[in-house]
Amino acid sequence: MIRPRDPSPGAPPAPAGAALSTAIAVDPAAILVARGRLVITEALSGPFDIRVRRDGTFLTDVQPDGLSRLIGNGRAGRTDANDMLEWRGIVDPLAPEGEGSVLTFLSHLRLVETSILRFDLGSTSDRIVVEGNVALDGRVDVHALDGFGPGAYTLAEWRGAVTDLGLDLTAPDGFTYELHIDSDARRLVLNVTTVPEPGTRVLLLAGAAGLALRGGRRALPRRSGLPRR
Repeated sequence: MIRPRDPSPGAPPAPAGAALSTAIAVDPAAILVARGRLVITEALSGPFDIRVRRDGTFLTDVQPDGLSRLIGNGRAGRTDANDMLEWRGIVDPLAPEGEGSVLTFLSHLRLVETSILRFDLGSTSDRIVVEGNVALDGRVDVHALDGFGPGAYTLAEWRGAVTDLGLDLTAPDGFTYELHIDSDARRLVLNVTTVPEPGTRVLLLAGAAGLALRGGRRALPRRSGLPRR
């Protein structure tokens, strides 16, 4: 077991079942991994806010209990990278101003129906990276920053295989959204387009009807999300 350094004066103790390579801050509702590595070797009673900064790594030998929030731009995963981390709560790649908002999972990741992926999108945007396989389920929450508008936003990348279990989407009004799994590039992309003005929409619908008549059945883009099966 890795032993922690001496804690800072006044810092609360590390939780039972935790091995550290550097000091962290812990209170009854939050764990902060500012740098180094925190390894959880026993189940902790949660839920917790687990904040992992850019130089920090959160690893666990066991599946986290409850609907904990994983927040930050560091790294997280199972101690054995071949194991699956099932995250039932919130994943939020939030970073301090001036740092890249990329949260990296060092093992396989499985999201479930209660999982929520939160992304701030704009001129700078959040994303997650999974070094193994990923199962996509739950809900994507989009929050608009300065510069948010029509375009394609990469929300997630993965190195292994993807399983699509269905994603819901909540996003700002005024746009049309499509969540798209790019299997070749191994990424989840949010396509954002402007909602046409009413008069323009009639013309576009008429044009689409003409295409449908000439070309047979034509699939229309979904307004939000991958369908839940």
